[in-house]
Amino acid sequence: MVNQFSVCEGEFGRVELIEYSHDLVVHAHSQPHVMVWLGGGLAHAHIAGEKLNFTSDMVLYVNSFVSHNLCLDDAKVPAIFLMIYIENDWLEGDLLNLFNGLGSFQVIAHPQAEITHAADEILLMLSDYRLLKSKAMAHDMEELVNLALRALLMSDMTPPAPYRRRMIDYRLRVAIAHMLVNLDNPKVADELAELVGLSRSRFYEIFQNELQSSPHVYWNALRAEEAAKRLSHHNENMTDVAFDLGFSSPGNFSRFFRGHTGVSPSTYRRVSHVD
Repeated sequence: MVNQFSVCEGEFGRVELIEYSHDLVVHAHSQPHVMVWLGGGLAHAHIAGEKLNFTSDMVLYVNSFVSHNLCLDDAKVPAIFLMIYIENDWLEGDLLNLFNGLGSFQVIAHPQAEITHAADEILLMLSDYRLLKSKAMAHDMEELVNLALRALLMSDMTPPAPYRRRMIDYRLRVAIAHMLVNLDNPKVADELAELVGLSRSRFYEIFQNELQSSPHVYWNALRAEEAAKRLSHHNENMTDVAFDLGFSSPGNFSRFFRGHTGVSPSTYRRVSHVD
């Protein structure tokens, strides 16, 4: 059961302050995001297969669609996190001016960096969940994103590369386009290799090498994000959302959504809904 969940949005993207009482399954997001542990029970994550522990002085970063999970070290002790989902358009726009001589980046290779003193001061302001609902917090959130990304870039073991959208293998583009129009088909991920003329093993190899994710994780990410969008922006019956996305029952949809986001569909709708 989630005890706390709050949301703040701005041009940079979306911030969620959340208390997790259970693990998150292996999943992915279309947006790159920063994970900050704020307190409660200890936790760790596997990002593209690498195990990383959350500590009070580090932030973790996950690139777009990279597979990852989140695990509580003690299932009986909830952990409080700040999750920052960053808009790609914002990365391509105003943020490019932030780094000056550092350059800009396409992806960050090293997923962990130390929290700076300035970022720590902003995090201290988040001790009260109600503050996150204030529009005035959007500015502080944007500054926190800037600080986190600068720290990550400085800690990266590879030189920053010019920012450009990643051009993935055309067969993967065909497969992803097919996924997008088949969010209600539970078997779609198993059909993709044949669709693009590859063996299953070769298709999965290309997918993993280029996107650091599997077709199933990627497709589930698309479904989870479509569900979140509909819960936030539409007054649809949740049963209709579940069936439209290929779930056999509202209960299965609720378990899926909770495993991917940390909250139930009803909680997400109540906090995130836009009139």
